[in-house]
Amino acid sequence: MAKRSNTQVYTPQIALDGQAWRGWSEGQPFKPVLTTARLALNVRVAETLTIRWNQSASMSKTSPADLYVTLAESSLISKVRAGENGGKVLHHDHVVRALHGPFRTTTGESSFELPKGVVLANTRIIAWLEDRESGALLQSVHGPLANCTALANE
Repeated sequence: MAKRSNTQVYTPQIALDGQAWRGWSEGQPFKPVLTTARLALNVRVAETLTIRWNQSASMSKTSPADLYVTLAESSLISKVRAGENGGKVLHHDHVVRALHGPFRTTTGESSFELPKGVVLANTRIIAWLEDRESGALLQSVHGPLANCTALANE
């Protein structure tokens, strides 16, 4: 979920119910943006990852939504050989292993190679709809990749 402009990309520090909460550090209340987003995502994992989507979403009638799909893996370990953490073993969760999109159609299907070495039992698929004009997050769905046959939020 990143807001784009000609010169920068904004990534929120806090998201609540799939929406950026910009004033959280100043104690400002959360003001949700109401949308009519609806996303159905079917996922098949075999030799490749295949996704099929059907979505209807927009903040306004003139601004369509884009679909993004990512794979995030947890329980990764790295052994640091040098530097201030030399000799330590670091544990990493929610590491983005693949990012696909934007998909600019309301329905479609696409297949991808799984990242080399990805452990399905430790990996989640995360998909979200983003307003093309404002960059606002409209809806997100997620679930463990190991048991993915279908994810839907209808």
